[in-house]
Amino acid sequence: MTTVQSRIDQFLGIDGVSYVLVVDGRGETIAHTFVPVVPEPVRELVASLAGARMNEVTVLRDRLYLPHTTDGPAGDSGHGREVMHVTMPVFSGVGGFVHIGMDRGRISDYIDGAILRQQGLGLAFFAACAVGAWVLLHSISRPLMRLTDQARRVAAHDFSAPPDLPAMKADDEIGDLSRAMDTMSRDLAGLVEGLEDSVRQATAELGGALEQLSTIVAGMADGLLVTDPQGMVLRSNAALCEMFGLDADPDGRPVGEVFGFVAPDVPVSGGGIHEFAFETEDGEDIVPEAVVQDNAALLAFLNGADVPGQPMAGVSCTLPGLSAGYATGPAPGLPPGAPCLSGMGTALRSGEVAAVRRDGTPCWVELSLVRRQVMGTTYGICLVRDVTERRRAQDALHRAHGMLERKVRERTRELSRANAQLMLENAERRTVEQALRRAEARFRGIFEHALEGIFQSTPEGRFLSVNPAMARILGYEGVQDLLEGVESIGDGVYVDPARRDEFVARMEEHGQVNAFEFRGRRKGGELIWLSVNARRVPGADGATMYYEGFLEDVTMGHESRERLEHQAFHDPLTGLPNRVLFHDRLQMALKRAARRRNYTFAMLYLDLDRFKVINDSLGHDVGDALLKVVSAKLRECVRDVDTVARFGGDEFGVLLEETPTRGTAVRVARRIRAHLAEPVRIGPHEVFTTASIGIVLRTDQYTTPEELVRDADTAMYRAKEQGQSRFKVFNKRMREEALRLLTIETDLRRAVERQEMRLHYQPVVALEDGGLHGVEALLRWTRTEGGDISPAEFVPVAEDTGLITSIGAFALEEVCLQLSRWNEAGLPQPGVVHVNISGRQFMQPGLPYAVEMLLDRTGTDPRALRFEVTESVLMRHGSQAITVMAQLRDLGIRLCLDDFGTGYSSLGYLKRLPVDSIKIDRSFVAGLEHDRDGQAIVRSIVSLGLHLGLEIVAEGVETPTQAEILASLGCRYAQGFLYAPPVSADDLAAMLGAAPFPSTGGGVFAGGSV
Repeated sequence: MTTVQSRIDQFLGIDGVSYVLVVDGRGETIAHTFVPVVPEPVRELVASLAGARMNEVTVLRDRLYLPHTTDGPAGDSGHGREVMHVTMPVFSGVGGFVHIGMDRGRISDYIDGAILRQQGLGLAFFAACAVGAWVLLHSISRPLMRLTDQARRVAAHDFSAPPDLPAMKADDEIGDLSRAMDTMSRDLAGLVEGLEDSVRQATAELGGALEQLSTIVAGMADGLLVTDPQGMVLRSNAALCEMFGLDADPDGRPVGEVFGFVAPDVPVSGGGIHEFAFETEDGEDIVPEAVVQDNAALLAFLNGADVPGQPMAGVSCTLPGLSAGYATGPAPGLPPGAPCLSGMGTALRSGEVAAVRRDGTPCWVELSLVRRQVMGTTYGICLVRDVTERRRAQDALHRAHGMLERKVRERTRELSRANAQLMLENAERRTVEQALRRAEARFRGIFEHALEGIFQSTPEGRFLSVNPAMARILGYEGVQDLLEGVESIGDGVYVDPARRDEFVARMEEHGQVNAFEFRGRRKGGELIWLSVNARRVPGADGATMYYEGFLEDVTMGHESRERLEHQAFHDPLTGLPNRVLFHDRLQMALKRAARRRNYTFAMLYLDLDRFKVINDSLGHDVGDALLKVVSAKLRECVRDVDTVARFGGDEFGVLLEETPTRGTAVRVARRIRAHLAEPVRIGPHEVFTTASIGIVLRTDQYTTPEELVRDADTAMYRAKEQGQSRFKVFNKRMREEALRLLTIETDLRRAVERQEMRLHYQPVVALEDGGLHGVEALLRWTRTEGGDISPAEFVPVAEDTGLITSIGAFALEEVCLQLSRWNEAGLPQPGVVHVNISGRQFMQPGLPYAVEMLLDRTGTDPRALRFEVTESVLMRHGSQAITVMAQLRDLGIRLCLDDFGTGYSSLGYLKRLPVDSIKIDRSFVAGLEHDRDGQAIVRSIVSLGLHLGLEIVAEGVETPTQAEILASLGCRYAQGFLYAPPVSADDLAAMLGAAPFPSTGGGVFAGGSV
């Protein structure tokens, strides 16, 4: 008592503890800190717990008021106070309780102080943030306003005054921005002046390029169509005839006759809609229409009529401004309502329309139409390009195309003004000059502003002429820079000079090349992919003068194809080769092995152990990260010449090339196993994983990759069956076993309907008197072809394939029918019939209802049946399994726990399970005569079962000594070959009226048969 008192007195030194009181289980006070006596409120509260039971600390009274007294706990002032009464049980209240009173005033003081400290810190932090924000805004906003003003001046092309920029010499971000703005302003001023000089210089160089441009147009892929005001075709080229499949020269024929494959008033079925728009210099739409895909749209476009439809974004046409006022009416061939032009006015529009070729196939063409007035007569000049294949791919280029067309029109207007001045100076040459200027404006604009590179080159590899697009594609600053910088096309442009030789050979042999692709080099060394369409230009003697053609940068297309090829043959998560690429490399290895006798290789098939557990518990993100780590470790374990692939999920394959010995693959497998056994840190988780590995060493016997992968997979599963982190080398027996299991599975699916399944019955004998207590129904299978199959072979296959459900239903129905037959024959019943129920069948929805229907249909007494279920099934499904067992018990069926002691053997579950008997597994009975540990285990199981009121049945009893030991340990029932092997229903019927089995062993069967 003194020890307890001294111990609880120490608690009064804790701040906030008001009193401590210790009582026993009957509520009698053992010790307390009150002086001299316990107050009445506390005594009543303690008395209310006398005899009570609780398992955890409890706040018995949140507010307990102790009145003002002169005698209180030791150290107390004796004033009235309010406390919190807390009770802690000792051994769930059996040993008593410890009552502690906590001063609520002290608790409130602690809480209030913490709240005030938190509020003060929050206000200080808010004030600091406000001051920092004001300083930051004040130091940045003013310089930014001055930079904004300078940017507006630059946007308005106002370079009249030097830039007034803030903090030019400052080292902060504002200073950097100011210096960049100053440099940009000066550069833009210089660029504007340089652009004006370049325009004047280019205008002066136009005179000598007419013949060169004419040759280019003759060989270009675009179609050319020139019409007069009456709609007659004045000029066309071969590309136009080829594009539309025209079989006759269209020159001199009406446009409607040339393209009238479909009458304008006959609608074309389908929903194809073409969108285009006409646009003035100011950007105003004139004729946004939508037309049906036929040549009516093409003719309407050429004739300048209104075409119904919606505007197409990115396709535009420009009508230049008037140079000499308006005429009295619209020019011939222009849309009604369009402004009339006089003098040298032009009208240009472009768009894409749907058309029909001569053979009836539809196509899309891009049209660029120019209306030029020459001496009062308006001519139409139209460029036609087949854009059927690339129309969708070039949607993003429409805006750039519109900008190019506007530049062409600006240059055309400048040349027209220059032509007018020359006509005034030299009247006699006006007609010739006008024709030259028109042709020059048309062809030079195409040459200078084409998106494709245009070139002329000698067969020896020198550029004769190129356009700006050609220089831009090859990374040069201008045309002259390209002509001077490339002395040899084969060495300066081609990465592989042999491809240049191949290009020249094709040109000389065929006279042209189409879509000739090669790897090129830009000026800075950057590698790109280029595509060339060119033709050979011969001289009068037939010898080659030069090559001319178009060049395009197709790098993006090549890179896209390379990415698609990589994705097709590699795993997107790990970057490893996938199954397709792995099979391809296996095929190459097989071919090398067939050619070279000394070449050997091996294959490993890996499957991660318990990967699904990681995925389900930590999430797929952690699982994906683990797969990446495993991939990296696998690559570290092999050489560069070897191949590591991911087949999908958590399966990997490894191809080991040039293995000098068969032990090489085993060493690699051990190395992989060691690397994978190391822990992996993924975020906050430390993950452990292992792998089961299958190895194929003798690869010289295979002809296809599929066979190799199949056998490696088989070896892997054999390794996985033996436990985690193992490897297994494939041998022929594995293949034979796999084929045998496949055959068993195939035959098993038809075994029930072929009536190959039958039941045998093994007696369960009472050890006390040798009487027949019951029988166990055991399934047997005799194939029509192949003889008897052991249950140890076909039952696991049936479990894996799910066939065990239908087989179990057959067995249960056969037992019920057999009981009915014995009853009808007037034979005595064999006692309780034990029927094995598989885990899959036991947890099948509706099992109790199906059993009830079967009992009603066959008239079987449910008390004659006892279902045997293994421990693992009950432990795996827990409360759900208990529910099913209770439902079966309600039907009158008794339950037996089979193979007891080999599974979880949870005593807590055994107490809850509604079972009537347990079976001691044969592994405990075998060798019982010499195994004292086994006898101790059996004695414990028997004692436990008897105390729970359960029947105990021992399986696998084969000797009289085993039977005697079991009887001496208290086991009442046994079954095994000592009494009888499993026999057919007819043989068991003969035993039903026979004498009892000897109670001390010694069966009634001679030689093991009935």
